[in-house]
Amino acid sequence: MRPSLLSLALAAASLPGLASAQTIPAGATLQNGAVADVTPTGFDALSDALPALVGELIGTSIPVDDVNSEIGELLGCSFVAYINGLDVALTINSAALHSQAPDKLLLDLNATIRINSSSDPFGLYVGLSPSQGDWQCFLLSWAEIDCDAYVDPVTANVGATLRATLVGGQLSLELVSFEQDLTATIDSSDLHLPGCDFYEDLIDLAWGFVADYLESFINDSLGGMVEEALSDAIPPLSFEGETELLDTTLTYSLTPGSLTIGNDTLRIGLDAAFDAPPASCVSAYDLGGSIMTGDGAIPGPFTTIPSTGQPFALDVLLDDDLANNALYVLWRGGVLCYTVDEETIGIPLDTNLLATLLLSSENRAWFTEIFDDASSPILIRTVPTVSPTVVLGAGHDMDAYVEGLDLEFYAWVRDRWARVISVRTDIAAGVDLEYDPTSGDLGIVVDLDTGAITGTVVYNELRPWLTEDIESHFSSAIGALVDPLVGSLLGDLTFTIPGIYGIKLSSMKVEAVGNADDWLGAFAGLTYDPAAAGSGCDADGGCESGCDSGCDSGCETSATPAARAQAAAGYGSLLALGGLIVSRRRRR
Repeated sequence: MRPSLLSLALAAASLPGLASAQTIPAGATLQNGAVADVTPTGFDALSDALPALVGELIGTSIPVDDVNSEIGELLGCSFVAYINGLDVALTINSAALHSQAPDKLLLDLNATIRINSSSDPFGLYVGLSPSQGDWQCFLLSWAEIDCDAYVDPVTANVGATLRATLVGGQLSLELVSFEQDLTATIDSSDLHLPGCDFYEDLIDLAWGFVADYLESFINDSLGGMVEEALSDAIPPLSFEGETELLDTTLTYSLTPGSLTIGNDTLRIGLDAAFDAPPASCVSAYDLGGSIMTGDGAIPGPFTTIPSTGQPFALDVLLDDDLANNALYVLWRGGVLCYTVDEETIGIPLDTNLLATLLLSSENRAWFTEIFDDASSPILIRTVPTVSPTVVLGAGHDMDAYVEGLDLEFYAWVRDRWARVISVRTDIAAGVDLEYDPTSGDLGIVVDLDTGAITGTVVYNELRPWLTEDIESHFSSAIGALVDPLVGSLLGDLTFTIPGIYGIKLSSMKVEAVGNADDWLGAFAGLTYDPAAAGSGCDADGGCESGCDSGCDSGCETSATPAARAQAAAGYGSLLALGGLIVSRRRRR
């Protein structure tokens, strides 16, 4: 049986030094509170998307500056070349992405390179250098090329090695080396000069210059373009800000703190911190922080799902200490302190209803006779004495517990509000995550079974002999109130996980992992959908060009800071309340 958190809290508070040694205060940074992994299967999936991704970010047409340069000698005379209108078109045929310990990413591309075409040639002039002073060379003034040209499409293998590091909380890529075999795959026969027929040595001289220039351009420019393209494709990894959760201002920070690269594996550790202004309604019960439950060991890295042995592409692992600290911060900020009355809850609340809910029919008269009017209005005030928690591996993806939540029932008696009953409530709610790969929606399913809510009467001075009857009816009575309220708040709680450049989650399996089942693991497959491979969104989350299908799949909202805050707010409110949330209430 799971020990009561209240008993653990009291034990911690009673032992000298234990509370401070085993609690995490508000605002503290929990290093590696969450980790994300890419597996060999994940690198394979990313490789499938790379041809379109690199092509889209680099562009299929790469304009090249015009050229004016001396190119060499023929028969002892210097020649120059002028090239204008060069246009290099690039098509990525295949790609492979791998990681290599301790800090490298290896990218291999097979590309078709088109250098203009018969319908769109570049201008090529090759002739005697104007600076040529030897009068004998003027005899070669007839030897010149001045016509349109193009090069047959060629296939080249390109290899880039990039160093990956964390800089300012973001994954940074630096080009270490770049290799290509363009000159090994083409020769002067690939250069076409339609309508021109010249001395073969002059054509070879011209081709040597064109080939050298293209090789230099690819070496000097394409590698940097690949580096920039991949860097631009990396989504933001740091999230900082604040959001309003049920009238509590939550400040959050999630920043990469560690990067571990192995052979075809990559792990990013995320440091997290939460804070909120303390509320007076819980200050008397505050132990100074959330109670640590784990042993600090980070599970994995995994290459298969622990429970099924099936490979997966990427995972996110969340330490339950991080989740519980977030709940503690929200609790400390007063998120569970509220007052419910008829106006705010939207249903009639009076003493007659209270008696019907809490008492058997033969005892209701004993209760209602206390009041001047059997239908006197009532209100319910919450006093949360213990921070909510989540427990993993207990039957659901997460089991949320709200213990020691006192419900104080007040009635309007003789022109004033008077407390008539207080019930200390314990709530246990199962929380499961359901992912729909078709829509990309992640749904939150809350399970409040019969018996999930229990209560003990802690105040009943007016009718103490009714305490046993109240406790026996409490679970079903309060459930009748809570179930529709929780359903109204959480029934449609879903989050869209958008695709990035057509890369989408194809599946998700959630389960507890770690030595003590103290980490929540979400193990996902990846798929590439060319139809959703739009160019992403602009900095404000809008879609200005090339993003119609990408935006339809959710890129527009996923990119904005407001959307991130909204998602964080949804998850926080779910965990903070653990199933007992009144969506419309008056805070005190």
